[in-house]
Amino acid sequence: MTIKTENGLLVFLDALGVSNYNQDQCVDFIEKKYKIRDDLKFILEKWGIHFEKELGETLLKPEIASFQDSIILWWPSTQEENSSDFLLGAGNVVSAFIHLAINERIFFRGAMSFGEYVYDESPSNVTILGQTLVEARNYHDVTEWIGVIQAPSVEREYIKHLKNIAGVDSKKLNAKIYSYDVMKKFETIFTPYDVPLRKELNEIGSLTKKKFFVVSWPQLTYQNEADGEGLPILDILLEESQSPKNVQYKSKYDNTLDFAEWYRSSGKFYPRQK
Repeated sequence: MTIKTENGLLVFLDALGVSNYNQDQCVDFIEKKYKIRDDLKFILEKWGIHFEKELGETLLKPEIASFQDSIILWWPSTQEENSSDFLLGAGNVVSAFIHLAINERIFFRGAMSFGEYVYDESPSNVTILGQTLVEARNYHDVTEWIGVIQAPSVEREYIKHLKNIAGVDSKKLNAKIYSYDVMKKFETIFTPYDVPLRKELNEIGSLTKKKFFVVSWPQLTYQNEADGEGLPILDILLEESQSPKNVQYKSKYDNTLDFAEWYRSSGKFYPRQK
């Protein structure tokens, strides 16, 4: 047993509708969850080769743990020399995860948080505790869609990071004022978006949306589509939205499709450079 306090990035992901599954569906979910995990590891191995050859960097891969219908991805902030940017890399990894899950008709919403957490690993178990995980879990639950947002702790780190890239002195500028060009450069990874919220969890009057930096997963959807590759991600979401068995979740599917359409129509999609 190894118990230690670490600092880093956590992503809490929770699957939609699993609490209503029967026994057979639960077995199927567990099998799919392992397949998604294995497929993600395979993709990251391929991406790792690309990073080494094309960029001369080491792609930082997440640790992965799961319990019930939730999955946690995490990256300790201590990095190897010549490692890729783990904040930006995490956005790409989560985007791939969302795609793999939707292809298996598993739909996750989640949130990213940054800070200290207590980590315990034994041969039979992994335990992660702390306010960083609590923040990610709490923020994932306020959204009314399928996707991943940055909780405030990550937004602070991300804005600071953009300022550093832009060469901006953070002491002289408000936290929301940083290089627009730098933010645009990374909108294929994280983009600001007015995310639909669950009304019963909203504590700010009649507000039903709030702007977060969110994982730009439609970038990969349209990129694969343009390359004649990939999976019918949007078709799957539309089918689920129109299915009579999903009436209680229809707004989540519709809000997710609205985000994908907004991403394309607002000109945020950039085709892969060949």
